[in-house]
Amino acid sequence: MTILSDGTDVWEINPQYLVLESKIASRSYGDLYKSTYRMLEVAIKFL
Repeated sequence: MTILSDGTDVWEINPQYLVLESKIASRSYGDLYKSTYRMLEVAIKFL
């Protein structure tokens, strides 16, 4: 996967490609979910 940039940090992704699978942790700092993004296993943190 190639991410083009104009030299600034790019932190936004298209949520259309995110699939939440299951909650794996819940603490005072937020919830952590096992997920996939474009067929890659990722973790998503909700604050």
